[in-house]
Amino acid sequence: MKKYTHCVIENDENLDLHIIVEPEAHYVPLKEYEKVIVYGDQPASPITIRVSNDHSGKVFLALWPGDGDMIVEKDGKNIFDLP
Repeated sequence: MKKYTHCVIENDENLDLHIIVEPEAHYVPLKEYEKVIVYGDQPASPITIRVSNDHSGKVFLALWPGDGDMIVEKDGKNIFDLP
């Protein structure tokens, strides 16, 4: 049975939020009030969001696809199509 995932990650802080889309390690910075939309189909294993920080306090969200397709959009465009 396919499961559909759809969520919005929005940065309400005045600090940058750092998103890493795995397994390609594609970096997407989110400034204050910016957001990304994450969606996809996963037959059995869901998308996983891992939160971490580095020694300087930067917050990172790593988005790991489950066993299906995952699309991440920023400003209506697939993040892999952004410069």
